Amino acid sequence: LGIYLAEGNSTRNFVSISNTDAAIQQQVRSFADTRGFSHNEYDNFSGFAPSHDIRINSTLLSEFLKATCGTSSYEKRVPQFSYSADESFIGALLRGYFDGDGNVSISRKVIRASSKSKELIDGVCILPARLGIFASKRSERKTHNLSISYRYAVRFLQLIGSDVEGKRLALQCLADISSEVGYNLV
Repeated sequence: LGIYLAEGNSTRNFVSISNTDAAIQQQVRSFADTRGFSHNEYDNFSGFAPSHDIRINSTLLSEFLKATCGTSSYEKRVPQFSYSADESFIGALLRGYFDGDGNVSISRKVIRASSKSKELIDGVCILPARLGIFASKRSERKTHNLSISYRYAVRFLQLIGSDVEGKRLALQCLADISSEVGYNLV
């Protein structure tokens, strides 16, 4: 769900995930394979940067994601059932979302994400609070931003983490900085 919220789109017959990271691509393939969904892959040069699309062929999955998460970048939202889910589900959803739409700035000491959907950022801001990780939000023009201070980096790394190597290493660096300063919020 998190990868879909960050990188996905639903059409009538398939769900498309667009991302260049090998770890995310493998997760999408594995998801499709373990559920018996066929999938197709395409290189995509139509956006602002080259990407790779994996299309999961399932009308049922597409309808489920449209109904629970929305489909366009302006209307996506955290599914309602996520707010009462257990902490491992929340951590996995947030891991997928931040692996797709998040970034870690060591120089600014912050974990960030942004979206065109205010409702999505509002929801993504609530979920980490369930894990004791607090975020702030701000909007600029048509972009909604979320920031998490490095003081929560240790907790973020433990409860959410990252499957993207560069982001995981940056999180570890922020966690080390946070620990040196005394922010061992575990």
